[in-house]
Amino acid sequence: MKKYIISLIVLLLIANGLMAMNEGTAGAQFLKIPVGGRATAMAGAFVALADDISTLYYNPAGLVKLNQNTILLNYVKWPAGIGYSYVGMAFPMGVQGAFGIQAGIMSVPEMEVTTVDYPEGTDEYFGVSNYFVGLTYSRYFTDKLAVGLTTKLIQEVIYDASSSMMAVDLGASYETGFKSLRIGMAIRNFGSDGQFTGGTILSDQIDYLEDQQPVNILIATEPYPIPLNFNFGVAYDFLEGPDNFLTGVIEFQNPNDGPEAFRMGAEYSFADMMFARLGYMFDWDRLMDIKDNPDEFNTEEKIEGLTAGMGFKQNLSGFNIGIDYSYTGMGKLGGSFTNGHRVSLSIGF
Repeated sequence: MKKYIISLIVLLLIANGLMAMNEGTAGAQFLKIPVGGRATAMAGAFVALADDISTLYYNPAGLVKLNQNTILLNYVKWPAGIGYSYVGMAFPMGVQGAFGIQAGIMSVPEMEVTTVDYPEGTDEYFGVSNYFVGLTYSRYFTDKLAVGLTTKLIQEVIYDASSSMMAVDLGASYETGFKSLRIGMAIRNFGSDGQFTGGTILSDQIDYLEDQQPVNILIATEPYPIPLNFNFGVAYDFLEGPDNFLTGVIEFQNPNDGPEAFRMGAEYSFADMMFARLGYMFDWDRLMDIKDNPDEFNTEEKIEGLTAGMGFKQNLSGFNIGIDYSYTGMGKLGGSFTNGHRVSLSIGF
């Protein structure tokens, strides 16, 4: 068992080190949109808890903890009319592990084509769509250690140009044996760079001489990385009564395209039917800058974010129905209808 644990920790830490060496911008940002009303209500600190179907997104190792086939449906409306739909399905297979499939698609309102000659618009419109599909397998290596792997196909389309990528998520979940303490680690979106190709927007013509035919050319584009993220967290049950449970989670996140983040959350459960949740997100780097240079702090600056939510679970005619709601503040991007309101539906059968 120790051999498996050490190997996983080394592998994940090496990947984390590579990410730190290559921090910068990344494309395919829709992959960072979190799913599941339960996890997002706890600020997305879910890599260690990882015990419902939304673990497909957060930590593939947790899929093996499910004891029945489950479907997750999730939709969130982002600012600027952007919508994101997600569906996940899990199929536990007993001692053989568990399989899962997931897909997400981001929709963007059509935009008008503008040119140098027509900066106000040409009355032509183009669309943008991004999506991914993923297959997951998870199993126990020991009675305490679970490991999971997800393979993804990712596609981005702008007008008639497209970019395709392959990526994997690797996760581990470990029961420490010290009361209810468990540890989770995951690296998400470890894969190939994207690069847009094809389409009329990536082609042009050059006239060398007036008496010669124009030459058709293809416009070269730069490759770009996808949003790689390393997550490490712990979870612990502070209250374990017959009907009352209180679970706390903390998580450290290190993305390749932004500052490190520290997240914490809590979930109170009554009779495994009603749930209340809170979470908090910290921009760790900015928090340390302010600690070292308090005079630079702007009282209107947002360095943290509160999340909250609730959930209900009920068995109806043999189906376990779960409805979860979460709220996430979007800062200056938010509005009355775009502040990260999220509702997810899970069905176990």
